[in-house]
Amino acid sequence: MNWLKGLKWRMVGRTLRWQQIGKRGAPAVLSFGVWNRDFRHFRLLPRACAERHAPVKGNTWLVELKDTEWDFPKEISKDATLEATAEDGPSAEVLRAIRSMQNDFSKKFEDVLAGICEIKGDLQSQANRITEAEERIGRAEDNLDSMHNAIKVLQEKCATLEMKTEDQENGASQQSTAHRPPRKAETHRQQRLFDPVKRQLQSMGLPYRMFYPAILVITRNGQRHSFKTVPEAERFVRTIQQDSGSAPVPNDE
Repeated sequence: MNWLKGLKWRMVGRTLRWQQIGKRGAPAVLSFGVWNRDFRHFRLLPRACAERHAPVKGNTWLVELKDTEWDFPKEISKDATLEATAEDGPSAEVLRAIRSMQNDFSKKFEDVLAGICEIKGDLQSQANRITEAEERIGRAEDNLDSMHNAIKVLQEKCATLEMKTEDQENGASQQSTAHRPPRKAETHRQQRLFDPVKRQLQSMGLPYRMFYPAILVITRNGQRHSFKTVPEAERFVRTIQQDSGSAPVPNDE
């Protein structure tokens, strides 16, 4: 393999050249060959045919064969047929080395492509999971919107019912008491102010009723008399006592 020292080969498309660099750097073309379309067969060309080709320009694939030990295959693979004569023995060895390198590159590329395919599969799986998560979140947001709307409707109904309840308590003239206790402490305090008058009415045997929020209704001789303040109710009770000759109602003021 000593003849490989300082040898360079180039591959441009399906064309292969190898050159020997002299002491002054001037290349000397030793031989010339061409691969077929599927890169399975290589055919050496005569020196005259090589000289007719234009020099290599542009982007080329250049590999330098260093002064190292080369492990060339003993036999050429079945899918790579070499059409070379017996006098081209060194060239055949170079072609075997090139073919071996090509197989190595192909295997590495296959491994890289397999890794890329695996990564693409993982990315697609993650994309599917993200899509499913977005759909679930969207459905949950729709459910929250419907719940908010339902709560708003219920709040409006509660407000309407409260207003109706207050109207019934204020306008129920046939009921002596409300169906539930007053909600406000101020209303309860105002009703307690009528307690002395109510005790006098009880002792006199006169019927009365307390309406919301603090209205005292006294019935006498089939007539109803309403009082919103304690002084008015006390004056009415004094008038009744004077007519009947009873003791007057004490004035808490």
